[in-house]
Amino acid sequence: MRSCRQCRDAKRKCIPGAGSALSAPCDRCLRHHLPCSHAQASLVRTRTLNARRPGSQSSTESQTRAKRVDDFLADDGSVAVLVHEYLSKIHGRPHSIFHDATLWKDIRDRQASRALILAICAMGAHVSNQPTLRALEPLLTAESKRLLQIDLEHVCLANIQTCILVANLCVAHANPSSEFLFFLSHELRIRIWWALFAADNWCSSSLGFPRQMRDWPRPARLPMDEHLFADMTPDEPFYDPTAPCRSPGLWAHMATLTEVFSPIQELNWRAANSEGLHPDQIEQDTDRLAQQLDDWQSRLPGDVQLTESNLIEHSKRGTGGTFMGLHLGFHHYATLLFYQYLDTRSTQTVRARQFAARCKHHALSYSTWLARGRKQPGCEAVYPTVGHMAIVSSSVLLHTLLFGGENELPQSRHCLEANFEALLELGEYWPIVKTMINRLMEFQNNCLLLSHRHHTHRLDRWMVRFLFEYALPLEDKAIDPHTALEMEIISAQAHIFTQNGRLPAFGPARFF
Repeated sequence: MRSCRQCRDAKRKCIPGAGSALSAPCDRCLRHHLPCSHAQASLVRTRTLNARRPGSQSSTESQTRAKRVDDFLADDGSVAVLVHEYLSKIHGRPHSIFHDATLWKDIRDRQASRALILAICAMGAHVSNQPTLRALEPLLTAESKRLLQIDLEHVCLANIQTCILVANLCVAHANPSSEFLFFLSHELRIRIWWALFAADNWCSSSLGFPRQMRDWPRPARLPMDEHLFADMTPDEPFYDPTAPCRSPGLWAHMATLTEVFSPIQELNWRAANSEGLHPDQIEQDTDRLAQQLDDWQSRLPGDVQLTESNLIEHSKRGTGGTFMGLHLGFHHYATLLFYQYLDTRSTQTVRARQFAARCKHHALSYSTWLARGRKQPGCEAVYPTVGHMAIVSSSVLLHTLLFGGENELPQSRHCLEANFEALLELGEYWPIVKTMINRLMEFQNNCLLLSHRHHTHRLDRWMVRFLFEYALPLEDKAIDPHTALEMEIISAQAHIFTQNGRLPAFGPARFF
């Protein structure tokens, strides 16, 4: 094969590309996104062939969509030209989701999915200078979307890449009569955005990954009232996309609450890593976040406050699950915020002792309302993260059982029992709950080893991972070897705790 014109002009060796059988660009043009003459020659041949068949356009229009798509995919030259157009003009700008040489190889070896190739070529057709190729864009887009929908449940890299491209294609076709101008579609997009935002907080935290949506601009308004949303018609017009939400719903309050989660997590990591923070500074930061939680709670409308009557009312209205999830999240966030003050070394000031008391209060409240919701029809909370929140609540209750006053024991023991009943139920639905319970068993064992030092709840890196990274394996906690005397003390204290009813009567055998 002769060198392409670009390599000859640059006096460089021309190496055929991986897709040479498809008249793809050479390696050098591919790397530098140059208009390789090899690909251009293919386009000329295609145009010449079409010019010799004056009746081809009318005959093509009479073919079925499937036949037209098959004909296009069989035309290696046109495919190569449009793939090159996409890679050279679009890829690497709004997104970077392909390795060029690998993509060409997959196309050459017929390994790339039809939906993906069609989406790539549809993007390339958008920016093609050739009218015949530009005219293919609607056909390629429609067929790519159809094939993607058929295979949507197959979670794989190719389908994710196709989804990104199809999303870009859909945005490119926005027009005055599009679905974006209907209120229902706009509200759905707002709700999906906030659902992704919440998932970014929770999933990133549970897997130990950095967040991706931290600095993304927020939607112009918050989700609307759930009943107004349910009563909307699909063709209800949308007038002002920038207008504030006049009737915020439960998910609107969920969204504003989620904003506090990441700062709480960051404060815990900073405190655990001892990043030059003075205890006074940590207390001030804790107090600032506590004020944000208090302000959030005080701004809730009367019918959204956590009361028995509101729980029953939301149960009747069909929003009991959302209502319960909102308040369980609030008590969990507050428990996480104050958790470090359960360590006796952190309660040297009046404010620190108040924080410790608030941690116990929210852990009890979480357990109490979780149990109450399980008894109220329509208010059940049975998604996986409820299990993790119950584990965190239980770890606080365990602290009270070990070190709390006699007057605190009955309620703490009762709430701990209620948490375990909820975990039993959740374990029937979600396999990960078994892992969560094992983590709590490990936590209890560590408490027994450290109880004589009263350092069971010291906030170190292990503890932060226990509190946040619930989807990852938890390594053994590094504990200094014990002397024979210490082991005797541990054994004696374990006996005392059991005799006094301060050790919960649970274990792995009870759950599995």
